[in-house]
Parts: sequence; C-alpha cells; structure tokens
Amino acid sequence: MGINNWCVEKYCIRIKQKRFDMKNIHLIVYVLLVQFVSSELLEPIYYKNNSDTNNFLNATTAQGIHRKIEERGESTNSIYRNGVLRLSNLFNAFSVKIRLNDLSANMNTNMSVFRNWQKITIVGEDSALSQINKPELKNSNYYLQNIETAKKLENLLTLLSSNNNLFEIELKNLQLAYLPTSIEKIKSLRILKFENINYQWISTRTTDLILSKKETRSSNLIFCLKYIQSLKHIVFTDCTIKNYQEDEEMHDGIKNSLARINFVRIDLNFINEFMWYYCENQTDKKLTIEIASPLQLNSNIFLDIEEVNSSINELILTEFDIQYTNNVVFSNLGKLQKFTLISPPYNERVYYSDEKNNCIDFWKNLFNKLPEITIPLNIALLLEDFPIKSMPRLTIIDNSRKFKIALEIIKKSHLSLRLSTNVSEDFFIDVITANHSIYKLVSECTQISFMIEEYVGPIEDILMFILNSAHENTIININFIIFSYVYVQNFSNALEIINTNKITVKLSNLNIQMFLSLLTKEEISQITFTGGALTINPVNTP
Repeated sequence: MGINNWCVEKYCIRIKQKRFDMKNIHLIVYVLLVQFVSSELLEPIYYKNNSDTNNFLNATTAQGIHRKIEERGESTNSIYRNGVLRLSNLFNAFSVKIRLNDLSANMNTNMSVFRNWQKITIVGEDSALSQINKPELKNSNYYLQNIETAKKLENLLTLLSSNNNLFEIELKNLQLAYLPTSIEKIKSLRILKFENINYQWISTRTTDLILSKKETRSSNLIFCLKYIQSLKHIVFTDCTIKNYQEDEEMHDGIKNSLARINFVRIDLNFINEFMWYYCENQTDKKLTIEIASPLQLNSNIFLDIEEVNSSINELILTEFDIQYTNNVVFSNLGKLQKFTLISPPYNERVYYSDEKNNCIDFWKNLFNKLPEITIPLNIALLLEDFPIKSMPRLTIIDNSRKFKIALEIIKKSHLSLRLSTNVSEDFFIDVITANHSIYKLVSECTQISFMIEEYVGPIEDILMFILNSAHENTIININFIIFSYVYVQNFSNALEIINTNKITVKLSNLNIQMFLSLLTKEEISQITFTGGALTINPVNTP
C-alpha cells in the first residue's frame, strides 16, 4: 500500500502539470497499472539483492500491518515468505522492530519509501542487559564496542530521518556511549522510550572527537534530549544512566514541547537530575511526571521537585513509598496542581512528626495547597481529621483501579460526588466512612450532588446509605451521566427516612419506567416528574 500510493501521488502530480493529450492517457494507464501491481514486483526497483538488503530484511520484523487503510491492528506474528520477511510486508507495516546488532555498520538502505512506518523499536541484545558501570571500561574493547553500537544507531537514525510520519521510537537492551545528534533530524518524533539502556560516557580520544564533530550534543544524555524539541513524551524503564555535569549556561534558552515524563524502576538520583536539567525554566509548560517503583540506591537521596516547581503541573506516584519524599523539599509546591498516589507498597503507613521524614506533614502540605488530589482507599483510611474543606477535589480509588469516587466542594454546604461506572456499594460505603473528615463533611452538607457515570441494577444500598448519612432538610441530586437502568426493591424504607428527615431526592437521566416498576401507587404519589427527571418529595409524618 505504501509504495503504490507513493507512485500514484508522484505521477498524478505530473499529470496536473501537463496538457491532457494522448501521452497523458498513456501515463494514466501506467499509474493504474502501478496501483494494482504487487509491491513484490517493485522491490527490485528500490533494492538490489546484496548483503545490505539481506541484513536489513533479516534484522527487521513487521509488528503491525495495515490490513485496511482505516483498520490498524497489532500483530505479534511476523509475516514471512520462504523464511525471509518480504519488503511487501514492510511497505504496509506501521510498526517495526529492528535488531541493531544484525545491521552492517555502514548500511545505506533507502527508508523514504516506508511511509507507513509510525513506530520503530530498535533493540540490541535479545535479553535484558547486566548492569555494567566499571571504571576499567575506559581502555577496554567493551567500551569501544559501545561506541560502535552508538555509531550504528547514528547511521540508522540518519536513514530514518527521511520518514516524515515516524512519531515513536523505542530504544531497548542497548549499551550506549553517547546519543547521536541524528535523532534530532526526525522532525515528526513525538514519543521516545528507553528500556533497559545502560548509558556511560567515558572521555577518550574517540569520544572527544565525536563531541567536537557534534555527532553528539553532550556527554550528558539529558542535555542531548533537550535538543529534540519536537518531543512530547519520554519514558525511562529499567535504565542505568550515568549523568555528567556541564555548564548549564550553554543550554539556556532551549525550549521544548515535552508534556509528559515516565520513570519506571529508575534511581531517584537520576530522576532528580533529569528534572533539574531538563525541566528548569519551562514555566510556560504543563508538565506531567509519573514515577513508578523508584529505586533508592542512596539512602540519603529523596524525591526533590522544589527546584522545578515552576514546571510540573501534575505528579503521579505509582508503587511509591512516601518515605522516599523529603518533607522539606515539598514545602514549596509552586505550579503543581494535581497529585496522584496509586498502589502504594503493601506496608505503607503514615509517619507522624516524631518519626522518619515527617510524612504526616507531607500530607498536610498537599491537602492545604493543592486543588486536586487522588489517593487509594488505604491511605484515606490512615489520614484522619484533615482539613478537606480547604481543597476543591479529592478522588479516592480502589486497589484494582476499577472504581473511583471524586469529592468536590462546590460552595459552602454543597458537596459534589462523582462515581465511576457501577461503583460497588461496599467501596462507596468504605470511602464515606474511611475518614472521619469525609463522613463529617457529607453529614453536614445541606445539598449533595451525585454524578454517576453509569449504573445498571438495584441502587438501594447506595441510596439508603446516602439517606442515612444526610442531615435534615438536605437536597440530594443524583444525575446519571450515561442513561441508566436502576430500581429500588424496598422503597418504603427509603421513604421513611425521606419523610422523617425532610429530605428531597432528585434523579435524572434514568429509565423512569424501570424505576417505578416495583413501586406501589401510594409510593409513586410522592414523586413528581419533570422531563426525564423525577423528584421524591417528603410528606409530613404524624
């Protein structure tokens, strides 16, 4: 599909530039023939049967094939014919894997015809690398091999720069001595992933020459990344990267488009340095940083975001022990608007002021200053008597991340709760009763609004718990975001509380006929209808 479309576009442009005569008719016939000719017949036009081509075919696997233009499906099974992956599959692939070690050092394969390629994974070893950071590498053949690997990568990235649709590159299982500047030539690149990368720069005659020729921007990998100004998203997973100090002034004024950074099982020291070198002075950006299962290789190193508090808009911590934070460096939260803690370690607990790291102060600081916080239920159980009224939104999630409830104070005495689809009654009750401050807030509000994404089935338990938690004369609004089918099996119990405490309940965007199906005429008499909504009104009880 890719090569045929290329030919059609090329010759249709020529047709527009000439008069419509007999020669052009012949040209149209030729174009139509090209459109329907198998790409296998076109392979010899672009590639000769030589060692470069064979190495390229053997090293490249199509992982995602365009079955149809509008339908893109991932296929983990590579498509081979006679034991060799054919170019016709590569022409139609949008995702490919290239084994760097199988390529020749000076490969010169034309990549411009692979216009469908959008994602490329470049791998070195088949399995994960061992951690190697030894001073004696300086004069070893091993380090020279790392330089050669980087040179191969440089050549491959240069060839790929002719592809204007490539938006994601993943580097995996590689030992690198430097990051080539040729990656900057891929102007369409938006996502760059590093998985199991060992990066170490050692100053030798060879590396100094590479630096002087600007084949790399810096010995510091972080500075190299700053020059890829099209990047929106960077991911580091299981990487060991040695950082090198440089004069930051030479990098002042470099702006980037980065919107998100993910660190997965990365040393806290590198995370801190990355944020310092990359994110400083990016005050006009809304940057999201997600840190999952970090490594604290030095017990004196803690997560430090204070130096870049003008850049980070959202911080997400997954499998993160709050002991890895230092209360002092979180004192100035700056631009931070959203904080999320997901799946803390099983032994997570709150540390009080006379214990390690003053973690209770950390939580107080977040609750007092941030407009939006997301925490798991087990943390909500531990945090007692917090000034929740001072923050606009608190979202609580269950350990499976399947259910979540967001609490938001609209104004004084008006609380809004947003429930995820078919949130379980047990989770809802756990959230409201988990923390004394939350339960007190619910019981004191005179107006409570529930937004439920979607619900199907009996809603009696949730409704009864809401009614039992509410004060007298409370107005309760329940709005289903997606049209829902709910019912109450024993409505008389709900009416008893509604009438006794003078509570008004409004429900909207639900199937009214189903809701009324189990009610008696007397019970229905207390309900008024407006459009697609119903209101349950209290009546005076003797």
